[in-house]
Amino acid sequence: MLSLTFGWLTYPHLPARVPVHWGLNGKPNGYGPAWMDAFMPGFLAIGMYLLFSVLPVVDPRRRNYSAFLPFYRLLRWLVLLLVLLLGGLTTSAGLGYHPPVGTVVRGAVAVLILVAGNFLGKVQPNWFVGIRTPWTLSNEEVWRKTHRLAAPLWVAGGAVMLAVSFLPDPVAALPYFTVLALLVLVPVIHSYLLWARLPDK
Repeated sequence: MLSLTFGWLTYPHLPARVPVHWGLNGKPNGYGPAWMDAFMPGFLAIGMYLLFSVLPVVDPRRRNYSAFLPFYRLLRWLVLLLVLLLGGLTTSAGLGYHPPVGTVVRGAVAVLILVAGNFLGKVQPNWFVGIRTPWTLSNEEVWRKTHRLAAPLWVAGGAVMLAVSFLPDPVAALPYFTVLALLVLVPVIHSYLLWARLPDK
């Protein structure tokens, strides 16, 4: 509601077209109507909050959420804060300011990954949170070992990404997204290799 109130207050001061997307060079390369900057983040945050509230209810493995409920609640608030942060950045740009969008977004995502890495080892099998591949979802031992590998990997990778975030926009892109790709691909490949070695698959 606070975000929607902020949007209602800033909407009259926004131009008809406002920046809504930035390129790797840190410059706006996409524009949209003012209402997108003013109101979309608030409605998106409400939608995300409701989604996070519903997922544990509809998950067939909902009983496992009790093992990592503190992390799940923290993740929900971190995602909401990220959405609102992005909204604040785009609104600031629409009002004529020049926030360091690339640096802030990269840093925020890096912190999210770093924090998640600290809790990944506690995440039990479920359909919505964690390293969800066909192989982790089909075998609890593969799930456990994959998350045991991914947890320190994400902490280290998130720290590297956070450090890289403060480099100039064009320079930061390659190392930042290289590390991000490794954080995704390594656990996925590892989960397949673990599954492939199972004797009774």
